[in-house]
Amino acid sequence: MSTAPRRGRLITTAGVGVILLAATPMLAGCSEVVFAVARGMAQAEKGPTAAPEDDDPASHLQVSVSGLEVGDCFDEPEPDESTPEWSSAVYPVSCDDPHMFELYADTDIPESLLPAGEYPGDEAVWDAADTVCYSAFEDYVGETYEDSFLEFWSYTPTEASWKYDDRRVLCVVFDEDGMLTGSAEGSGAESS
Repeated sequence: MSTAPRRGRLITTAGVGVILLAATPMLAGCSEVVFAVARGMAQAEKGPTAAPEDDDPASHLQVSVSGLEVGDCFDEPEPDESTPEWSSAVYPVSCDDPHMFELYADTDIPESLLPAGEYPGDEAVWDAADTVCYSAFEDYVGETYEDSFLEFWSYTPTEASWKYDDRRVLCVVFDEDGMLTGSAEGSGAESS
């Protein structure tokens, strides 16, 4: 079992949404567009209203990973040359269906691990996120990380978002050998 978890990054989308909403009236000159954009953004934060009808991920509604809640399961789109490096788009799916990942913790890096101030660097943020996610793993899965077949990784603040006091870490559990089916919550306790 690998001891080096895969790491991602969390991109703050709220600022982008505010800029988009502010710019829309200037670009379109119509208040109806503002309401349509706001409705679309609210729907994207809530996730899909109905499960996709097929297994084609391209038909799923993408949302920002920052809009998910603990216990939500999701797949990541296959990156291609059109995928921005900063993309945090994911496909929410039912945990009853095969899926790649499950969000098991949404928390901030405590000041005891990384004091406020200038961005400490990627490695320091990743190490702090690993500590936070490792601590939350057993409570969620129901067995220690060392005893589990599951792995974890995290979405972490970026240097740019750190300047705006972003200390949020999203911890994600996955099976290195394949897809998960069913929730990972309490799954270790069930197998003991």
